Amino acid sequence: MKNKGSAVLLVGILLFSVAMSGCIGGKSTETQTSTPQYAGKIAVVYDVGGRGDLSFNDMAYLGASRAAKDFNLELKEVQSNSESDYLPNLRSLAQKGEYDIIIAVGFMMTDAIKQVADEFPNQKFAIVDGFVPDKPNVVSILFKENEGSALIGALAGLIAANDGKDKVGAVLGIEIPVLYKFEGGYRFGVAWAEDYYKQKTGKEVNIDILYTYTGSFTDPAKGKTAAQAQLGQGAWVIYQIAGAVGLGVFDAVYEYLQSQGKDMGPPFAVGVDSAQDWIKPGVIIASMMKRVDVGVYRAVEMAVKGNWQGGIMELGLKEGGVGV
Repeated sequence: MKNKGSAVLLVGILLFSVAMSGCIGGKSTETQTSTPQYAGKIAVVYDVGGRGDLSFNDMAYLGASRAAKDFNLELKEVQSNSESDYLPNLRSLAQKGEYDIIIAVGFMMTDAIKQVADEFPNQKFAIVDGFVPDKPNVVSILFKENEGSALIGALAGLIAANDGKDKVGAVLGIEIPVLYKFEGGYRFGVAWAEDYYKQKTGKEVNIDILYTYTGSFTDPAKGKTAAQAQLGQGAWVIYQIAGAVGLGVFDAVYEYLQSQGKDMGPPFAVGVDSAQDWIKPGVIIASMMKRVDVGVYRAVEMAVKGNWQGGIMELGLKEGGVGV
């Protein structure tokens, strides 16, 4: 009887242990699968080309994701496959009324932002590169691209002058106002390099600038064709100002160097928007970093911290918005 009683006791303890472990396990499982509690939500609408361009759109994501992490926000990403997607994408998000801020990435969405901002006056919006100065619920994130591009122009001009060359190039995307700022700054920098070189060496130099607008921000083949043509004309440094099109510029310079039995430049390519030097080491000598991530982060910060101010946010060298 004693042994039978002990056996019953052991079985009872075992069953109790199993029951308790099941309860504990149940609580643990419930905790692991629970939905994260966010303090708010933000949304980003990307331009055509989207994530993976290693440039403009990716920098916007970098700023938005960092802000989402720092301020405990849920991040919603929406891709635009064509220009006709801009308005419905923005309107669909605004209709939900649940986002602290909706960010449009790119000048091409300017008209769409103006329209939805009027339709939803209580929704905060930000647009990168779009000029919307007169709506209290929109902040325009603008950059002094001319300042950063002047540094690139100076670098390109001095490399060419030092090597006895007289041409540098630029491959650009769609001909829109913001790219004129890149172009103007680049021209200024090259002119400065000519004067500086003469001051230091006493030698007169005259550097021509070759420009090609490809009409695209998404087609690397167009960038490659444009860069090959400029290399054929003697361009010694080529500045890509064309988003994903610039990947073709890098390929063209790399293949040209390989054909000459060289692993590194000159001639060189120059990246844009993000630090692109790593893409083709030895081929890309520098990048004009347009810190879209900084602008997006600051816009989100204004929205969630309660110090919102619509209008213009312009970032240059002094503000950490551009650099090399």
